[in-house]
Amino acid sequence: MTNIALSGACGKMGRVIAALAEGRKDCIISAGIDVRGEKYANFKIYKKFFDTEETPDVIIDFSHPSTLPDLLTFCKMRNVPAVIATTGYSEEEILQIKAAAEQIPVFFTFNMSLGINLLADLARRAARVLGDRFDVEIVEKHHNYKKDAPSGTAIMLAEALNEERNNALKYVYDRHSVRKSREADELGIHSIRGGTIVGEHEIIFAGHDETISLCHTAQSKEVFAAGALNAALFIVSGVRAMERGTLSEQRNEDGSERIAEMELIRLAVPKRVYTLSQIKYTADRIAWLYKNRELIGGLEFTEEPKVLRFFFGRLKAAGNWPELLVEQFRKDFGGSL
Repeated sequence: MTNIALSGACGKMGRVIAALAEGRKDCIISAGIDVRGEKYANFKIYKKFFDTEETPDVIIDFSHPSTLPDLLTFCKMRNVPAVIATTGYSEEEILQIKAAAEQIPVFFTFNMSLGINLLADLARRAARVLGDRFDVEIVEKHHNYKKDAPSGTAIMLAEALNEERNNALKYVYDRHSVRKSREADELGIHSIRGGTIVGEHEIIFAGHDETISLCHTAQSKEVFAAGALNAALFIVSGVRAMERGTLSEQRNEDGSERIAEMELIRLAVPKRVYTLSQIKYTADRIAWLYKNRELIGGLEFTEEPKVLRFFFGRLKAAGNWPELLVEQFRKDFGGSL
């Protein structure tokens, strides 16, 4: 059974994921994190990441870009994998996610639907075959509550197409202010907002006297919820495979096992595999922690065990010293935590 913490638990997607998880036997939502803190299910909902008493196997994040710093800090401090499905990130925030992926397992995509990811693959193939003889346009439609435009999925599809065209395409979002013919290196991206449209994405390849259209329509939010839960189970299974001493289940086209492009060193820590960069990162932070040891306060039991052993009871910090320690860390290391 995989224990999942759900960031953005009180949002629309959070509630759908929680409801879908109730009917599954391979995972459970063990905790929620949401600034609203509204309890609606049989798991605790915390307003802040660092209020969370449990350490989950994985976190699914369907929240808001503003939560990213705390999300990444929490996951790195507790060595928790993250499935990040929030959209609307800036380029700088995406770089932060990629940097975090060097320290912890991260599954990041603009769309958790299997169908959308298949659509991206089909779009690549079409672009490869059609080349620059066809103009390409993307049209995305969503409900009237969606705030970001174009959608993260539209951007993901555009990037997939652009990679096949050697990044020679330029994105065009608005043509009403320019009166000129369409240029061959344009990739038009258009956003429609209205009603309760869950999500529609169409890729149009327009050539001479013929048009090809690839389209995906999501009929409910459950397709995204199911994708997020499956991604969480996938990434945890990879971590557990690492703990058993294997690298991954990924294979090359000929069926042979893919060798990770990094040197792995097993330390004398139960069931963990670390990279050299992780070892150096850990050593640097331990040295910093010792230097700032005067900031560290005490712990107290919230549930005292019958047998007085540290790891049999529930503990919490005495005072606000963890927040002060994190604040000092950010001053010294910036966003690298």
